[in-house]
Amino acid sequence: MINRNNAAIVGFLVEEYPGAEAEIAKGILEIDNSKVQKGKGILQKYDLTSQDLLLEKTITIDIFKMNILLFIFIATIISTSFLILFYLFLKGHYRKIEEVTKYAQNVQNKDYSLDIRDNSEGDISILKNEIYRITTMLKEQAEVLHNDKMALANSIADISHQLKTPMTSLFVINDLLYETPPDEVRIEFLNRMRSQLKRIDWLVSSLLKLSKLDAGTIVMKKENVNVKKLIDRALEEMTIPLEIKMQRITIEGDEDSCFMGDFNWSREAIINILKNCIEHTPEGGSIHISFEENPIYTAITIKDTGRGIEKEDIPYIFNRFYRGRNASADSVGIGLAMSHAIIENQMGDIVVSSEKNQGTEFKIKFFKGII
Repeated sequence: MINRNNAAIVGFLVEEYPGAEAEIAKGILEIDNSKVQKGKGILQKYDLTSQDLLLEKTITIDIFKMNILLFIFIATIISTSFLILFYLFLKGHYRKIEEVTKYAQNVQNKDYSLDIRDNSEGDISILKNEIYRITTMLKEQAEVLHNDKMALANSIADISHQLKTPMTSLFVINDLLYETPPDEVRIEFLNRMRSQLKRIDWLVSSLLKLSKLDAGTIVMKKENVNVKKLIDRALEEMTIPLEIKMQRITIEGDEDSCFMGDFNWSREAIINILKNCIEHTPEGGSIHISFEENPIYTAITIKDTGRGIEKEDIPYIFNRFYRGRNASADSVGIGLAMSHAIIENQMGDIVVSSEKNQGTEFKIKFFKGII
């Protein structure tokens, strides 16, 4: 840094002696002690001390030192602030990680009640939202598994109950046959055994079909099903029961009506509904079948003139093993459940309406597309 006093002296000398500029600069660079002493004498003569001449230099040095100290102070504050902010950042970061870890432990213990969703930005927030999404899926799967477990337990209990009655009857008849009854009695017992064996065979067969439908192992065909042909084939199975109860069947509908589905499984569904109608319709009653097709769906309506279904039973009649108040002694409660499962597996829907002593109406709809 250039001293102002020295600069003023040099400027004055050069202005007075322009040709001596180089000698003046050399005299400043190469200090001669004799000249220094001479200069001090002149300064003392005019009462100019050396302290006055060095004052600006001292001030300059002091300012420089102060600037250095100020710089060190500011740098220290900035560094300390940065360290504090970094510490707070790490603390918050680790707190979030600890929160995620605790949440994962709760999920591991099957506690899905905590909501960890985070709407802020950052990788931790994304991780928390993904973990919450996975937790929701696990919760839903756990609920499904629990419901399936309960349904399986109930089904096993119902199956055991349904098999117990015919099995008990078979054991009793078997014991009676050991007593060598007369031929006519023995034949009657054998016929009863055959009837109970048929019931067990039908029950096991129906349960296997229902299990396959529930498991999704059955692939429904997508073929053009003519409704009139479907109903005729289903009625072929019901000829003897209809004749025994002297019931009348009427059919109404466009013979060209059709839908996309599986003919054989649809026939199974219609047969089970017809069985229910025949069972609950008195002798001499009638069953009316109508069908129609429109751009949205194909509808099949089956209505009987039976004693109807109690209002309290209607919400449950498609539940397996459910037996309503008007169910017969031989009713198992599988047929309508199977019909419901078959129809739903073909993008269909079935609803029932009934009035006491006025009959029951089943309305089936096979939709032409996903609604």
